[in-house]
Amino acid sequence: MPLLNHVKIYGPEIAKVLAPGERLLALGVYRGPLNPDTRGLERTDDELSGFEQRYVQEHGHRLPESEKVFEAGQFNTDIFNNLMSGSAGSGAANSYAGLIWRAGKAMEPGTVHWAVTDRRFLLMKRPETGTKGPWTIGFAVPRSAVRSARRHFKLLFGWGQVEVTFTDGSMLAILAGMLDAGIANQLIRALTERWSNGERGFDD
Repeated sequence: MPLLNHVKIYGPEIAKVLAPGERLLALGVYRGPLNPDTRGLERTDDELSGFEQRYVQEHGHRLPESEKVFEAGQFNTDIFNNLMSGSAGSGAANSYAGLIWRAGKAMEPGTVHWAVTDRRFLLMKRPETGTKGPWTIGFAVPRSAVRSARRHFKLLFGWGQVEVTFTDGSMLAILAGMLDAGIANQLIRALTERWSNGERGFDD
């Protein structure tokens, strides 16, 4: 079991912003892997580094991945990060993984949560501490867009890392828990198992 039961703590408040009849199955803090390799997630032109943008201007195309061992005279840390933490994900900029990855960054600063209901996979923003404002939905995809989910980690502090693969072939890694695999298992179960109307999720 996870150390904190987020569904029981925050479920009543989240229910206020869900669709009528929609049931919350699992909830946790949204974060990516520790120092991940981000090369698999395609960047839009304005997201390229200054060095990469200058390369495009000079050569008319993007810098090949095979030439990114050194970037602007410095070692490309993504290569080392892949060995230590794995990939942050993969997919085109407009893929499910790419869109969720960008939405999560756009919702910072503040605490962002992932939520799984019987209908959707969502990113949600929690009200600031000490305020009584409502939770807000930052991004959502149909639960049917998820093809699979599995635990996959390389570091000791990544036991709760989950790779979510979508029906468009893209993948997003989520560090659901560091030393706590329970919340990761809840995320996987909520995304991959079929839920009947009589099941309550993980709130008991």
